[in-house]
Amino acid sequence: MTWLYQDTMARDIDKVRFYVGDTDSSDQLLTDEEITFALDEAGGGIRTAASICADQLAARYSRLADLTEGQLSIKYSQRVKQYQTISQNVGNASRTSFLAMPTAGAVFTADKEATETDDSLVKPSFRMDTLDNPDVDDSDEEVA
Repeated sequence: MTWLYQDTMARDIDKVRFYVGDTDSSDQLLTDEEITFALDEAGGGIRTAASICADQLAARYSRLADLTEGQLSIKYSQRVKQYQTISQNVGNASRTSFLAMPTAGAVFTADKEATETDDSLVKPSFRMDTLDNPDVDDSDEEVA
């Protein structure tokens, strides 16, 4: 089990630690292996991995009960809320930074013609003029 944080942010693990707040070597929260697992689960997405790690920390602290002894109290429930908030905030940031952008194909005539002649593309089941009858005259003659 290894733990290393470099504030140069050279590694994805360091970036995840930064977002979660796991940067104090005297209070190590997650191992490098746990963060690597989260990165794999997130498909390499740093903020998504940070959200997963914050969820894991919230789950870890939710197992512990708040303690009060005289004037001293340890409130793990506050840590749970803290990590849930971090997870939500970092997760929201990851979703808004990678919004899907709509595209329109064959907007230009050249693109349309290239698409129609490309044999590697699936041909549509219908197209303009599908129901046109070549035996019918479409001239603008008036019908009586």
